[in-house]
Amino acid sequence: MGEINFSTGLTEYSLNGCCQVAFNPTDSAFAGKLAKLFGELDEKQEAFRRELEQAEGDALFDISRRMDSQMRALLDGLFDKPICGELFGDMNVYALAGGLPVWANLLLALIDEMGESFEEQRQLADPALARHLAKYRL
Repeated sequence: MGEINFSTGLTEYSLNGCCQVAFNPTDSAFAGKLAKLFGELDEKQEAFRRELEQAEGDALFDISRRMDSQMRALLDGLFDKPICGELFGDMNVYALAGGLPVWANLLLALIDEMGESFEEQRQLADPALARHLAKYRL
């Protein structure tokens, strides 16, 4: 049987040296999934803040564990594999780093990579298309 191989743009990334994920950073389906997730997580962040304002004593820790578990499930769902255990360990994904929750830092890093990759691919598109058109005189 013959085989045809072609580029899909699927790229493997190491996240903080802890785990590997693969996606095409110019895939609009992945971008849509990421945008939807960012909105969901932002809403959960706000709900978390409101719940904590009203909680007292040990209830604070119970709420924190519950919200962390929900957030991890959503983040793991982005890549259809469990990344949070390797990436964050026991750290609550609502913990702050650089002024933002660590979950937001992850998603913003993905968005940055996607923007850079899209621009790089856009610049490659015209010359690649011209080469193929010239090759086949289309």
